[in-house]
Amino acid sequence: MGFRLHNCSFHGKVVKTMELAGLRLTEIRYDPNLRNPRHSHEDAYIGITLDGNSTQLCEDRVRSSKPWTVMYHPAGEIHSDQFHEGGARELNIEIAPSRLEGLRQRSLFADCPMDLNGGKAGWVAARLYREFRLMDELSGVAIEGLTIELMAEILRQNLKGPRFRPPAWLRQANELIHDRFAERLTLSTIAETVGVHPVHLAREFHRCMGCTVGQRLRQLRIERACRLLSQNDDPLAEIALAVGFSDQSQFTKTFQALTGMTPSQYRRLKSSR
Repeated sequence: MGFRLHNCSFHGKVVKTMELAGLRLTEIRYDPNLRNPRHSHEDAYIGITLDGNSTQLCEDRVRSSKPWTVMYHPAGEIHSDQFHEGGARELNIEIAPSRLEGLRQRSLFADCPMDLNGGKAGWVAARLYREFRLMDELSGVAIEGLTIELMAEILRQNLKGPRFRPPAWLRQANELIHDRFAERLTLSTIAETVGVHPVHLAREFHRCMGCTVGQRLRQLRIERACRLLSQNDDPLAEIALAVGFSDQSQFTKTFQALTGMTPSQYRRLKSSR
């Protein structure tokens, strides 16, 4: 058995905290190679990894996080954490029982752990963190809405259930996209490689993955760009080409559409922590 942490209690150094509308947001910095003992939390919470990598040991599985991984932790979930070289930063959003009960009443909500790596959840998380850092007169409303949007993505993942398993050719297509997203891939090229018709690929990819092939390519490119913006000071034009965009203008437009900020704003946000 692990010990239970009360509200707003997390191992690590608190950078900033705030509370609004049944939500408690806490930004935490974790030291390199820190190991947290087995514990649980009084309230359910969403953990957003901002920087670094960590491994979490739960009762029946291992969970890994990287920048813009979103994890849902039910109240009372017993786990331990290991933060790797370089440490990590997280934004944890505790959800009051009354807010969680409202979700249960309106949806098929199963209170079980969920992980979302990048994709739409990552972009929502990035916008939420930007509002958390900005905190003007409208940020509270924005944070509340973005948290609900994150919970909706968690619910969608839950509704897929453990029985959901894409066919082999679709998993192959997804792996191809993941490995070669910076190249000029076409739908026809991907379909020919995995042995299906382009129309069938487009339809089934959207149905099973929740996004189009083009959207997935853009998501992966922006995820890589976020890492590069955090890790070095290379010119934006060079980063644009490195992740597969034809020029800086296209890169900036896509980056802002997905994250709600420009690459320059994102770089300043990360460097000001």
